[in-house]
Amino acid sequence: MGAIGLTRRRIYLVLFAFILAGLVGVIFLLPENPEDFPKYVRPLVDGYGGNLSAEIVGSLVFLLLAFYLDAEVEEKIDHIREAAAKSESILSRREDLLRNEMAIAGFESFQRRETYHDVRFPDLKSDEAPLGLQYTIEPVRDPQTGEPARFETETSSAYLVKVREPAYWDVMDDARRAAYENSPIRENEFYFCRFFNDDWHMGAAFGGFDCPYRFYLSGKLGPMISVPSANEFAESFLPDPFAKMQTIASLPIREDGLLLVDEGSCTPYDLYVEGETLFLRIGDSPPKRMHLSGSPDSDSDWSLEIENMRGYGDGRKLANVNLEILRAVREHGVSPSTRRARRTNRRA
Repeated sequence: MGAIGLTRRRIYLVLFAFILAGLVGVIFLLPENPEDFPKYVRPLVDGYGGNLSAEIVGSLVFLLLAFYLDAEVEEKIDHIREAAAKSESILSRREDLLRNEMAIAGFESFQRRETYHDVRFPDLKSDEAPLGLQYTIEPVRDPQTGEPARFETETSSAYLVKVREPAYWDVMDDARRAAYENSPIRENEFYFCRFFNDDWHMGAAFGGFDCPYRFYLSGKLGPMISVPSANEFAESFLPDPFAKMQTIASLPIREDGLLLVDEGSCTPYDLYVEGETLFLRIGDSPPKRMHLSGSPDSDSDWSLEIENMRGYGDGRKLANVNLEILRAVREHGVSPSTRRARRTNRRA
């Protein structure tokens, strides 16, 4: 486009110069008196014909000048387009390089810090696995240094991994499992992993043609494990506060604080006693001391108080919990310790 624009500019410039030179030549060569012009030329230079001829020639000159300027503008636009195309190509390449760096860094991080990861092979696809087969792999590390095992030459290197089994095998139906029967990936065997042609590749041998299976890190969903709560984790290394306590009862309490008598969701409220002191455990909580609190002037106006109960419910729920606990301790013949409020004397 730039060469074409330049050629058009040269053509318009030559035509403009030729017409301008012709006009100058005509002005100097033709006689001054219109009567001296030949008869066939006289209508073009005399009177109305002369004015019309001058307008046509002037319009032609300006038209060539406009074409020349238009070609110049197109040439500049072509340069801008070429620069934009080069910039776009550079940005695209930078994006590819960044994607490659992220893919390499992600896999190397897996090699150093993780114990397993799921990978997907997009070229090993079927009707049952349209996105490709998916396996769980684990890194192989040097038992002495803990570093990832790598096979290196002067020109290249490859990580060593071990294929466990197809990912999510336990939840696959028979049709999905059948897609893995003819897979070239073998379970519980070792493979080399190399990065080339913008992707990671896996193979049983080291050479490029021997690592034909393109893959990428797809996800990580391992086997189910039981994770302790914060209270349970604290109990694993702190002294057991329930070691000297005796269990009295376990109450299944509903969300509204009442005792569960049928089926439904509930939380265990366990009652313990140590000496003459009662304790309550809600779920996996630490022990909460309980006692009866009463008025110093009355032997009947008493209520059950449980320490550290903020966050377990509103006043109505806690009142229901207190009633259920009092009923349970009376059935087992246990009395909570009492705490009489102090009388305060005020001077008139």
